[in-house]
Amino acid sequence: MVFRITLTLMKLLKILYHSLLFLRAIFLIIKLKKKIILIDIDFTLANHNYFKGINKLDLNKATINNSVIKTVNFYIKKKYKPIVFTARGLGSFNSISKFLEKNLIAFNSPILLLGNTKFKFYLIKILFLFNKRIVLVDDLSDLDFDSLDFKTFSLKDFNIYESNNFKHINPKSLWNYLII
Repeated sequence: MVFRITLTLMKLLKILYHSLLFLRAIFLIIKLKKKIILIDIDFTLANHNYFKGINKLDLNKATINNSVIKTVNFYIKKKYKPIVFTARGLGSFNSISKFLEKNLIAFNSPILLLGNTKFKFYLIKILFLFNKRIVLVDDLSDLDFDSLDFKTFSLKDFNIYESNNFKHINPKSLWNYLII
C-alpha cells in the first residue's frame, strides 16, 4: 500500500517537473524575437563517440560539431535568435554550460531543458501559433536509457512539415548541405 502511494506520488512529481520545464520554455520563447534557431545538443552541436552502454552521452568527452556552429552563425547574421534546445533535464544545465564555455560557443543564448524529446515537437507546434519563423537544427534521435538504443523521430510523426515559417536541418547532412 505504501509502495503504491509512493509510486503514484513519484509519477505526479515527474509530470509536474516536465510541465514546469515546458511552461518555462513557452514563456521564454514567446517573449523572444520573431526569428528563432533551435539547436539540439546531443549528436547535433556535440559529437559523441557513443558505444552502446559505455558512454552515457558525457559532454566532457564530446567534441564540437563545427558544421553546426557555421550554420548557426549564418542564421545569427540573418537576425535569428539562437536557443539551445534539448531533451535533457535540469540536472544537465551545468554540464551544457561548461560544454558551451569550453568550446568557446558564444551564442549568448538561453538553454531550454525540456526533459523529454516529445516536448520539443509540442513546443514547436505552439510556436507556430505565435507566428515565429523557426529553424530547427536537430538529428531527431533520442537515446532510450532502458535499452540503450536509439529511437529516431520524424517531424511527420507530430504533423510538423517544412513551410515558409519552419525549416529543419539535420546535422548529419550538413557536410553536403549548401546554404543559399
